[in-house]
Amino acid sequence: PLAQTVGLEAARRIAEHYQRETLNVPLASRTLEAIKEAAILDDLAAGLSVRQIVLKHRVHERRVYRIKERARQRRHQPDLFEGQSG
Repeated sequence: PLAQTVGLEAARRIAEHYQRETLNVPLASRTLEAIKEAAILDDLAAGLSVRQIVLKHRVHERRVYRIKERARQRRHQPDLFEGQSG
C-alpha cells in the first residue's frame, strides 16, 4: 500500500490532493524514494527532530542527515544562468 511506501502522512496528503481521482503510482524505486525524501524534508522544515523523523519514516538517522546535507548543498549551489540575459 501507498502508506507503507511513502508513510502515512504523505499518503494522506496525496489522498487529499487527488481526492476522488484514480491515481496510478508507478512502482519505480526512484520515484518512491523522491516522495519519501520530500516528506522527510517537509518534516525537517516543520521542526521535527531527526529522531522523530526516524521513527515516523522508519529510516536510519544517517539517511536523514544525508537528505538534510543534500538539501543544504542544493540551496547553496550557484545558478549557472544567473546574470545572463536571453
